[in-house]
Amino acid sequence: MKKFLLLLLPLSLITVSLFYVKVSSSENKGRKYYEEAGQILWEIQTDEKIIALTFDDGPHRKYTAEILDVLDKYNAKATFFIVGQNAEKNPELITRMYDEGHELANHTYTHPLRTNVTNLMKEIQQTDEVIAGITGYQPTLFRP
Repeated sequence: MKKFLLLLLPLSLITVSLFYVKVSSSENKGRKYYEEAGQILWEIQTDEKIIALTFDDGPHRKYTAEILDVLDKYNAKATFFIVGQNAEKNPELITRMYDEGHELANHTYTHPLRTNVTNLMKEIQQTDEVIAGITGYQPTLFRP
């Protein structure tokens, strides 16, 4: 993975992520509606050579620290989609991500493979509270 990161990091970076939208199953209006409303972003059209670095499911004590070291070496930024229960186990990594200027985002509390809207909303809220409790920052992005 380090070799892959080393190839990508010298490029100009932009953080592109999904935006969280509260939608009940009866309100689902489809991708086109939410894109036109500016509520969800799937991609950005550009002629520039850019990449967005995003990482899911962490933080992991060993691997996230190594990723942060490589990002720091190349003065690169990334978006970290954080699982709340992992954040509680590794608050020092969340603090480091925040202090080094990376985007902190929500990736649920337990990373369930299947859930309902009520439980999903609880998972999102719980992770937001964990991240805010560690850093004071309230995430604005969510990746399902």
